[in-house]
Amino acid sequence: MIEIGKTKIIEKKEQTKSNILYLCENKCICSFYDSIKCLPFCKIVEKNRIEGLSLISYDAYVVSMSIFLQKDEKITEVIDEIISSKKPVIIVYNSGYFDSFSGYTYLKNKFNISFENKDCSIIENSYDEYLPYDRNGYALSMLFSDGFGKAFVKNTKNCYIFRKENVSVIHDVKPTKYGAENKFTEQKSTLLLNLLRLPQSAVVPKWVDDIKILDDIKLEEEIYDIEEKIEDLKKQKKEKIDNLMQNSEYKKVLYTTGDELVQVVKKILSEMLNVEINIINDIDEKKEDLSFVLDNKNILVEVKGVNTPIKRQYVSQAQNHIEDDAVIKEIDDDDINKYYKALLIVNPYIKDPVKDRVKKDFYGVSVKQEIEHKKVCTLDTITFLSLYQKYKDNQESIDLKDIILNSNYNEPDFSILDK
Repeated sequence: MIEIGKTKIIEKKEQTKSNILYLCENKCICSFYDSIKCLPFCKIVEKNRIEGLSLISYDAYVVSMSIFLQKDEKITEVIDEIISSKKPVIIVYNSGYFDSFSGYTYLKNKFNISFENKDCSIIENSYDEYLPYDRNGYALSMLFSDGFGKAFVKNTKNCYIFRKENVSVIHDVKPTKYGAENKFTEQKSTLLLNLLRLPQSAVVPKWVDDIKILDDIKLEEEIYDIEEKIEDLKKQKKEKIDNLMQNSEYKKVLYTTGDELVQVVKKILSEMLNVEINIINDIDEKKEDLSFVLDNKNILVEVKGVNTPIKRQYVSQAQNHIEDDAVIKEIDDDDINKYYKALLIVNPYIKDPVKDRVKKDFYGVSVKQEIEHKKVCTLDTITFLSLYQKYKDNQESIDLKDIILNSNYNEPDFSILDK
């Protein structure tokens, strides 16, 4: 009240509205929404999608089971988060859905309830002592003084309501009209007032933070230390995640083909050999994929991802790269082995899981003979990755340079599967 001269003016305070999120499937507005959308004590914010949905600015929530029609796996996560907020939540379900509807399944699993009819009309007028549920969590039966307001549900005159902590589960009901003007009864508005009744608490003034009592200072210091540790752990976690992502890049040798496979092979070879490796960007498919030099020898690399075992023609193709290059550089056939070595790296049975591949033969007898005859160093990608794993564990344990220059057929090594 403000006094100006002898005139007293009573200051009218604007009623604070509660922000209520109404979550439903697009164009599936329930009868309950029609009854509450214009209530003066709340502001209803309708949302039809959970993607990018923020939940922090709401005082209460109304969730229509129609949201499950979207068949999005994240819907249950969002509703769980809404419930865990400890703010008032009303979940509205409808008997019109089929028995296997995922929304029913969610309610059954979440609250361990079975759907049945309960005789529980809703009173039309609210009063402070009224609670729309009993100590066991089920709705009470109440009659209307004027005979209107009975909650009508499909095939019954009952409305089942379940209440647990901050959550109320109610049946969507058809509003009852009465009188010549067909006015709606206010039973659901009354229900909403009671279910969304928010406890009033005093606003904490800013100056309270400046008053230190008991062990406030010690607790604040401990909280600060914990926050520093959390930040440090977050950094460590990010580093570990980055390392995992990098490891995933190397695993591509097990399931990729073409340029992507060539790039990963190049990356591993560069690290293990510490030499410059060239990618041959020639559209002519008869050219090798990679080339580099070891002890004055030109190493020409053929990389393949196939859904077959290693074949003789792959070995011949790798050796043909050497012969073609020798012709261009006018190197005699007798000197080819002096200046060249072919390296064949194959990702076989690419469509099979790795643990199924290792049960199959990668090399036939004739293929092994061809490898030794052509003197082509040949590795399957599981062996290639296993060698890299051993190299990372102990660099001195693997000499890839020696393997390439002095070995041809290499017995498969599947040790990466031992972890």
